[in-house]
Formats: sequence, structure tokens, C-alpha cells
Amino acid sequence: MDTMTFEHHAYDDMTVEQLAAIREYGLERVHTVTEVLKKQVKASHERGVNIKKLARQAGVTRPTIYKWLSE
Repeated sequence: MDTMTFEHHAYDDMTVEQLAAIREYGLERVHTVTEVLKKQVKASHERGVNIKKLARQAGVTRPTIYKWLSE
């Protein structure tokens, strides 16, 4: 499911199947964006950006940054 379009955004009017497809698509996108974000955080850290700044820029906590750096 690489690309999906939704003709309307009235979620209350959608079927369970339609809502499930939207949810799946969203979760896949979140996963993909998170993986790219992790790579960029690691690269920025290697260039000397500090943890506090990385957390603020990435919109996550410092413990999350430390976890990503250890992966």
C-alpha cells in the first residue's frame, strides 16, 4: 500500500474496512518516517549535535534519543 487517496475525510461515514485501511496506512508512514528520523538523529549526533538539542528538534524525549543511538 504505497499510495492511498481518500475521497473524503468524514471518518464517521466510513466503513470499518475503510477506517482499518487508513489506520494501517498511517502506521506504515509513521514507521517509515521514524526510521528515517532515527538515521538523521544518529548522523547529527556524529556531527556533534548534543542530545538535548536532538530531542527538541526530533520532538522526542532524551531517553528516546539515547535508545535510538544505542540501536
